[in-house]
Amino acid sequence: MKKTRRTFLFRNQHKTSKGQSTVEFLSTLMFLIGFLFVFVKLAINYTNGYLLHWATYSASRAYLTFDDNTLNPLVKAKDHARDVFNSYTKLVPSLGNDLKFNDPDTGKNFIYVGAFAEFKQTFSIFAFVGGQDPLAFRTESFLGKEPHRQECLERICDQFKQQLGNIGAGCPALENATYFDDGC
Repeated sequence: MKKTRRTFLFRNQHKTSKGQSTVEFLSTLMFLIGFLFVFVKLAINYTNGYLLHWATYSASRAYLTFDDNTLNPLVKAKDHARDVFNSYTKLVPSLGNDLKFNDPDTGKNFIYVGAFAEFKQTFSIFAFVGGQDPLAFRTESFLGKEPHRQECLERICDQFKQQLGNIGAGCPALENATYFDDGC
């Protein structure tokens, strides 16, 4: 029996595929690093969002509970709430300090009273993943307004006037009442 030598179609294959594994490794490595960066940016977006949620909630609580026993404490309450908000957002300057309020004293009839903030961030650091247009985020903390002491005093005084009649100027028998008689 005669031996036949088999010839392969790609006899010089080892010469033409030189460096192919290196190119495949580098392209796979670049893909994995890009994938990692996308998830790191998503984690930063989530972290910034949670920080801004907490800052807005804290500022809203400061705004709604501030009371300096004046006729209109909401003016100073806004400044106090902004200070609380900025104490958190100074950790991440890109979040900004744009805190806004649904204020009951503006004459608008808001269902909810409190603070809200808006900020923008990009989805990803790569333009081909999510684009480079910034996403608009909004965080709200509408908790409801507790009446301040002056408002409670006026309510109590009105109740005394209705019960006892308008006896003299001011509020009669107020020394026997507490601020919280009517549920304030």
